[in-house]
Formats: sequence, C-alpha cells, structure tokens
Amino acid sequence: MGRVVAEVLVLAALAACGRGGGSDLPSPPPAEPGTVAGIYVRAQRQGQAVTPAGGVQVGAYREAFLPGTVMASPPQPVATASTDGQGRFRIGPLEPGRYFVAAIDPSAVTTGTWVDIRVGAGASTELRGCTDCPAPV
Repeated sequence: MGRVVAEVLVLAALAACGRGGGSDLPSPPPAEPGTVAGIYVRAQRQGQAVTPAGGVQVGAYREAFLPGTVMASPPQPVATASTDGQGRFRIGPLEPGRYFVAAIDPSAVTTGTWVDIRVGAGASTELRGCTDCPAPV
C-alpha cells in the first residue's frame, strides 16, 4: 500500500476516533499569550474508552508530519511539553506564527493539527490518539 493511501486511512480512522466521547472529559485549558494549551486523549475507533492521557510528549513544529512513521530526518520541535494526569499540556513561550502541534505517543496512532499564535494571543487545541488503529507505514 502506498504511503499516501496509508496516511489517508490513518487520518480517516482518527477522524472517527472517539467522537462519541462524554462530556465528563476535561476541556482544553485556556491559552495564555504566546502559548498553545490543549488536551490529549486516547480513544478507540468506535469511540469507546475516551480517556485523557498523562505523561505524553507534545511538541510544536514548523512543519507537518505523520507521527509514528519512519523518517530519514524527522522534524525537530520548536518547544515541547508533557501532558499532566488530565491530559492537559501547555507549550511555550512561542513566537507569533503557525505551528504544527502533535503528540508523540508510542501506545496510540496520532496526528497533529495546525494552530496560529498571534501577537498577544495563544491557541487551544484537542489532540486524539487511537489505540486500536493500524500503525502508519
């Protein structure tokens, strides 16, 4: 299977992953100026067992990539943070600009999302990992 097809399948599975999550999940924390604040949760493809994940590294990058794939020269994060016990994280300080935010979680298939940091503002996001999705190629 080609790399692009594999990436599309992973993205489709993650898009459906955990959409049935309950309202008892914590919401992303408010973002302070110059930071990305968010929450990382793990779920299954069918939406069961949506849970916040602690101790996971999250990074802000200048280029997009598919976490978990083997790359000759993977991008280096501009800044990183670890999630707390509720899955919350805060990355910063960051200069104004566009950042690809991704969780690096060896126990789940993850993707990332783009956020914009503007002067005097921050960004909030939610990241999801799928615990029963096929690994990217």
